[in-house]
Amino acid sequence: MGQNTKVGYNKYSVLVFFFCHRKWGMAMQRLKLEREKKGISQLKLAMDLGLTQNSVSRYESGMRQADYETLIALADYFNVSIDYLLERTDNPSVNF
Repeated sequence: MGQNTKVGYNKYSVLVFFFCHRKWGMAMQRLKLEREKKGISQLKLAMDLGLTQNSVSRYESGMRQADYETLIALADYFNVSIDYLLERTDNPSVNF
């Protein structure tokens, strides 16, 4: 690469990406745990909820945040609370 070659990111954007990735990646690891406990693939989960496999993968890796509607659908699908999925509690029970 020459000196004048432009790169699409700089050291600050890499740090921001890493920080955001770590924050959300940790929060959605319960999604992967619940999916694996149920013995289903990302593709099966995506098809059942009308999502793409890529979206499920990105939720699990922390590359993407699920919106409210998707969080509700995921919690209902696994019969756990949204707080449990987001690691705000260790109790998976849904309290009404």
